[in-house]
Amino acid sequence: MEKALALEPADPGLVMATAVAELQSKNWQRAANLAEPLFSETHNPQAGLVSLQAELEMHSDFHQTLELLRATKLPSSEELALHQRVAELLISYEKYSESIEELKKSAELDPQRADLEFNLALAQFRAGRPDDALASAEKCKELGDNADLEDLMGDIQEARGDSVAAVKSYQAAVVLAPSEEKYRLSMAVELIRHDNFDAARLVLKSAEESQPKSWRIELTLGMVEYFGGTDEAATKYLLRAAELAPESQTAWKYLGDIQMDRPTAPDAAAIARLCEHADRQPKNGQMQYYCGGVIFRRDYGAADNSHAEEILRRLHTAARLLPNDALPHCQLGKAYRWLERWQEALSESETCARLSPDSAEAHFRLAQIYQHLGAAEKSKKEMELYEAASLKVADENARRDATMKTFIYTIQNGTPEQK
Repeated sequence: MEKALALEPADPGLVMATAVAELQSKNWQRAANLAEPLFSETHNPQAGLVSLQAELEMHSDFHQTLELLRATKLPSSEELALHQRVAELLISYEKYSESIEELKKSAELDPQRADLEFNLALAQFRAGRPDDALASAEKCKELGDNADLEDLMGDIQEARGDSVAAVKSYQAAVVLAPSEEKYRLSMAVELIRHDNFDAARLVLKSAEESQPKSWRIELTLGMVEYFGGTDEAATKYLLRAAELAPESQTAWKYLGDIQMDRPTAPDAAAIARLCEHADRQPKNGQMQYYCGGVIFRRDYGAADNSHAEEILRRLHTAARLLPNDALPHCQLGKAYRWLERWQEALSESETCARLSPDSAEAHFRLAQIYQHLGAAEKSKKEMELYEAASLKVADENARRDATMKTFIYTIQNGTPEQK
């Protein structure tokens, strides 16, 4: 296209075609350089759309182009399509606030289309305008109700602080689409958010009956049990989730975290499954950490060092694959200290404390190692750091609350494997 354009540089059709080709080739600046003057001269909306997308891709100021597109005069039959296309572009780059005006105009042009009101409500919700979003959602509901709309209304009501209304909307979504997993999960997550674990469990058990092979339901059941303080039941469900979705890093992560966090020894079946999975993914540093860590926790409690070589190998692999992660180094520090290999314990514990400076446990362990090695001043300094960090240490409930927030975000927003 560029060769043809060089021969006919003033041909608007060739300029437009070349701009589109450059956009498709991800040559954003060249596409913008071609489309922007063409749009200014001709008010061709296609040129404006190319220019807008190129500017969005380059994170440059797109507002002038957006205003010119909004001011473009078109026949009514074409105006709606342009506003929709502009809105789609803005939303695809998470410019929710800017998309609202386009969606409002779209809904005004065709007020009987429920999908336009739904998209407006969704954009308003994502832009942090829950009251406006609710008004748009209610207009949409007047045109016809469905599970997606009720699910969105539940999210909106939660954002407005009305958890009772949120639950009613999630319940309505379940009634409208009883076989759909996502709506039962939304309702369960709402109950979890407000610590209503018994009700969440009932919702999920009902969902489990109709969808026994849903790993997300098993995962959420496991987390409900964990948040409720029942680690053994949590482990059972998380093992099932990992079995149903063996490539789900989310399921393996929560299974591993809970085994590492348990006040008692890790579950034997969980140890076996975590290590089997680690063997299938030798370059997955997180899985190597979980396998080495749970074996160490089991053997430390049993005073059995017969698997020391495997523990160290797994944890060193994890440390190499996760160079900026404190956890493998912290576990290595514990393991070497257990084996009374003091210099190696010192090295790993120093790295642990450097990578996790707010960890009270890391400073306490390092202080003990310095004390053993006769470095009294260093030991004293680490004890001071330990005492300062201890003031910030979260208790068990706070840790579970933090995990709950992370889990709710993950299950609602999805991970790459869920999209």
